[in-house]
Amino acid sequence: MSQQDFNITTADANTGITYRAAVNAALQALASSSSGSAEPSTKYAFQIWADTANDLLKVRNSANTAWISLMVISTGRPAYIPSTVSSTELGYLNGVTSTIQTQLNAKQATLVSGTNIKTVGGTTLLGSGDVAVSAFPAGTVMLFMQTSAPTGWTKVTAHNNKALRVVSGTASSGGATAFTTVFASRTPTGSVGTTGSTTPGATGATTLSVAQLASHTHGVYNVANGDGSDDGLLRNINGDSDQYQNTTSAGSSSSHTHGSAAHSHGGGTFTGTAMNFAVQYVDVILATKN
Repeated sequence: MSQQDFNITTADANTGITYRAAVNAALQALASSSSGSAEPSTKYAFQIWADTANDLLKVRNSANTAWISLMVISTGRPAYIPSTVSSTELGYLNGVTSTIQTQLNAKQATLVSGTNIKTVGGTTLLGSGDVAVSAFPAGTVMLFMQTSAPTGWTKVTAHNNKALRVVSGTASSGGATAFTTVFASRTPTGSVGTTGSTTPGATGATTLSVAQLASHTHGVYNVANGDGSDDGLLRNINGDSDQYQNTTSAGSSSSHTHGSAAHSHGGGTFTGTAMNFAVQYVDVILATKN
């Protein structure tokens, strides 16, 4: 590094040695372009400075207010920045290692919607802002087990208190009575009216013979005469005491029947209020997304 203020003072000229030293220092500074990592302490218009810290050869402007870069010291490439180019614009070329056109040719081709860039729901990804992505097209009708419609959906109120019927054909709606009315707890009411005639049966008078009677006996009470004789109402077999005796068995254990005249019974019909089960319904279909 060699820098000097280029000012030969009176003190420098007191002796030949000091004067020569001051002149040599100034000449070395000129010869080395005042090289150094820091700018010279004393600056002059159009002064040359080799800025070793930034590898640039610079010249002082005419107003002596700033340095202008001339070239890169290590490569000898020009470093002059025209006044019409900003440092930001110059930064766009920083790091370029080959011709600009070569680097541009290696870049991706122009993006064209639907050709080399995909679209989402018919909307290209090119441009600014958000791309609205919907899993279902507008107008899709779905069932939700909740009171309010989800965000982005509108509740349909055209049908209320109706059943759902799955169909394989054309979907429609029908019925006449509300769902909760049809399936409410109800008891059928009405009356039963009888028809036809009844002829009562009868049996004629019948005299039963002994053979038709059930086997049985009759009891007889025998009173003793008290004198030991057997001249009571019935013969006293066991002495003078009173006795209760039975007659011999009579009758039969066989069965018998009673006749009855033929007759018939009439039928009846129920008359009541009809129960309406024509529940209101809305048809739905089953489908799977492709």
